[in-house]
Amino acid sequence: MSPLPSRPLCLMAAVLCCAGVFAAGSTVAQAPAAAPVQTASSTPVSIAEVLHFRQLSERHGLSQSTARALAQDPLGFVWIGTQDGLNRFDGARAEVYRRDDGSGISDNHILALLNVGEDLWVGTQAGGLQRHDGRTGRFVQVAADLLAPSQMVSALAASDQSLFAALDGVGLLRLELA
Repeated sequence: MSPLPSRPLCLMAAVLCCAGVFAAGSTVAQAPAAAPVQTASSTPVSIAEVLHFRQLSERHGLSQSTARALAQDPLGFVWIGTQDGLNRFDGARAEVYRRDDGSGISDNHILALLNVGEDLWVGTQAGGLQRHDGRTGRFVQVAADLLAPSQMVSALAASDQSLFAALDGVGLLRLELA
């Protein structure tokens, strides 16, 4: 199956669905009444006619239904961090990465995700900071010499050539991106 189109709208739909905004079992939710949206044909349509939502859960292959973090990579895959693994969703199914599967990910409880170029940065509850190399598909521990092996990384942000990681009890870590 091909990945989701790389559009902010797809990521927004995934955010709302994974956050459990819609009732369990529903596949399409009606948006509240809103002002009409102008389309290319200049024909007004309501938001409810444009957006369709699908709820994702363990039934769809997610490792766990509590989504803690989301990111979309350049190929269109939506990455969903849960309390029990990292999931790569292609629009039809989720591929799950866990600490004990040989992928190299250090912790199952994912708190933060950030896509920078071809790499996905992963902040965990008790496994520090990792980078998923988009070329090799492997997870690499980052700043292991600076962080305790069980360091919690709760948020990630990037600016120009820097990556910022919020660390529990330590403060902010700034890494220069090459």
